[in-house]
Amino acid sequence: MANIIRRDPFNELDRQISSLRRSMNRLFNELMDWTESVIPYGEKGTAFGDVRVDVMERDNDILIKADVPGLDEKNLDIEVTENDVTISGKYEEETKDEGKGYIVHERRSGAFSRTVPINVDIVPEQAKATFKNGVLEITIPKAESAKRKAVKVKINK
Repeated sequence: MANIIRRDPFNELDRQISSLRRSMNRLFNELMDWTESVIPYGEKGTAFGDVRVDVMERDNDILIKADVPGLDEKNLDIEVTENDVTISGKYEEETKDEGKGYIVHERRSGAFSRTVPINVDIVPEQAKATFKNGVLEITIPKAESAKRKAVKVKINK
């Protein structure tokens, strides 16, 4: 007696499309990495407009370090909500001296914004920030519910 196996003609097509999508994503990511290393800073959509951050979860707080070199702190704005932190600012554009011809003009000018999602319960009202040597540090205390609690467990014999 022969077994009849039902074959879905779209199953193979679906697998091929998924494979193509993964390949295109990989190609696009490699292209973007290459573009960031080749195109000079200052072009819209490249690494120049990004604010590079480190986010660390510590026992009692969240620490965010952001590189914003050459920025005056009066042009910096920080907004903390229960879910995220937004760092925005504006680099003042120097007035160009028309008598001098630039060979390379790569220094920043214009506005930027970076939102960092926070997946821990925090207390936004108690956030503190320091700014030194082009590095912004934001410390946000965790809510009591988010703090890690260690409990000793006794082993029964």
